[in-house]
Amino acid sequence: MAYGVTKPALDKPTLVLGTSFAVRGIPIQVNMLQLGSFASQLIGPEILEIIKTKPAPGAVASMHGSDAEIGMTAVYLAVSDYTNGAVLCVDGGTSLVNPRMFFYLT
Repeated sequence: MAYGVTKPALDKPTLVLGTSFAVRGIPIQVNMLQLGSFASQLIGPEILEIIKTKPAPGAVASMHGSDAEIGMTAVYLAVSDYTNGAVLCVDGGTSLVNPRMFFYLT
């Protein structure tokens, strides 16, 4: 549960830092990736199987994300001069249809 609580706790600092640098003319963008379920040491194989066989009702993706998806999203944020203060949720739509599940499974 502690891990799930830290994700939304970073939303505001991202916005505040992005705004603070911008109003001072400091050319630094601050953004955050809020990841859904990706195969990693934090998510056991049994959870990945649940995601595959019983996806959240209404979720667009019925699978976990891939390393390539994380990488491409991170590269976009790294090279973008226009995106600032964004919390980009990369979770296949799970948090849109079932926010509670998002915070407990990730």
